[in-house]
Amino acid sequence: MVDVEWLEASTKGSPALSLYLPIAGGESPQRFLRPLLAELERAEGGDEEARLCAALHDEIEAAEAALSTEPAKTPAVAVFACAAEGVLEVYELPEPVSPMLLFGERLDTWPLREQVARHPAGTVRRRS
Repeated sequence: MVDVEWLEASTKGSPALSLYLPIAGGESPQRFLRPLLAELERAEGGDEEARLCAALHDEIEAAEAALSTEPAKTPAVAVFACAAEGVLEVYELPEPVSPMLLFGERLDTWPLREQVARHPAGTVRRRS
């Protein structure tokens, strides 16, 4: 069972990553993640911006590590990460998604919630 309410409450306002990735034909998530990481490593700005870029970089690396443990067997995955609160959740989605990355004080669970509502229980799976 997917507990979206728990997921939404889990970050408690700490910086958190919501990541949706298509995995068509066994495509690697690194195709999307590597360019993002490279861009964040080049980012310049003030102290606050640098801190947020470093936090986002760390969350993306955690997501990449979680995705590399086992190839997805579904058309898409959703990853939610918040290191400050110890959250790292990966969900296999039965429908394709457009690539999307959001980083903020709350998780964007709307695409996950939509797929949970449209499919029978157990179709949207949390990876253990």
